[in-house]
Amino acid sequence: MHKAALSSVAALDAQNDDESPYGVQVFFDLLDQSLKSNLRIAHLEQEADFCRVRARVNGRLTEYRVDSGNVVAELMAEFKSKTARASHRSEASLVFDASRDNVLCHIECFMYSTTTGSALTIQINHPRNIADTLDQTTLSTDSIAKLRMHTSQQREGLTVISSPSVELLCNTYYALLAEYNNLDTKLVSFESSQRKKVARVSHTTAIDAASIPELDSDHIFIDWHSSSDPELLNALLNVYPTATVFVQAQSSAKATRQLSDIAISERQLATNLTTLIELDHAHMICPHCAEAHDPNGAEIRMMEDHHIVANSALNYAPGCDRCEHTGFGDHRTLMSLCEVTDLLRQTIESRCMSKMTKNLQTILKKDSLAEQRKRLVSAGQMELKSLK
Repeated sequence: MHKAALSSVAALDAQNDDESPYGVQVFFDLLDQSLKSNLRIAHLEQEADFCRVRARVNGRLTEYRVDSGNVVAELMAEFKSKTARASHRSEASLVFDASRDNVLCHIECFMYSTTTGSALTIQINHPRNIADTLDQTTLSTDSIAKLRMHTSQQREGLTVISSPSVELLCNTYYALLAEYNNLDTKLVSFESSQRKKVARVSHTTAIDAASIPELDSDHIFIDWHSSSDPELLNALLNVYPTATVFVQAQSSAKATRQLSDIAISERQLATNLTTLIELDHAHMICPHCAEAHDPNGAEIRMMEDHHIVANSALNYAPGCDRCEHTGFGDHRTLMSLCEVTDLLRQTIESRCMSKMTKNLQTILKKDSLAEQRKRLVSAGQMELKSLK
């Protein structure tokens, strides 16, 4: 997804809300929710005479309707009218900053068409809802210990951290940057747009290979999921031997394939790669309304496909007041960390996705995300359908 490089729209917060278009008032409401709670992502689905708003707070999804047929169109028009530059890579994609209650929020949004109208996904980042340390993330104690052990090793090479969720990448980016900041290491952070300042770290927003500054650094962090220049990453890795790259991808295998497709040769990637880290969400069942049930035929077949024992406790949660009738309990982040072996290097060079996925599963064993999900389902803490 290409994002346009737009100027700040901080002037939005200086307007009188009553005189603003209805869509802008909806946007202000989302900013207010984000500042009061951990709201990071909202989806606006425009239909003929109303807009459906879905917002996720701490992994819990809430939904409400706004009675207006122009919310998405008004928002996009207002955002574009407040920008000083028109160097759009895509008319449907915007990246900008907005101020609310003296807090600078970094906004990323993407508009797309639906069968009933149009939709807009808005991601809100600001210092209050980005973790300062690994302890503030939803990673388990064991996962945090593994990441801290990884940061203390301080060896040359490439670490690739992937997740289908930009939210997880953003949280982990700054939390890990802070962990490295505690070590005697000179750090440079290459970001598409700075969301959070970390002391003693040189932040830069290089947008192409020609703009890479000459900086003395022991380790660089690269916010690759927001970059649109395929030559930038290759140039960075040729300048700095030790790097951590954040890639939006469905799996570690797909992340490596993505990197080799757009920026690095398979040989260079296989030579430089030292560690693969994969992150994903896990939505727990609400323990207050969880109910056990006997699996039906389709569920039994699914359990057999995933090698889950037949006597496992299957639970589902219909919803209650404690979970706001969502059925969700705690929100966790699952993580796998794999040290790259010679076998994996050979698989990367062969460009065979299926082999790499199989090799990763073999190396990780019980630490793979798939096995972690199976254990949670078997323990009755996640619904079986989460394995699909």
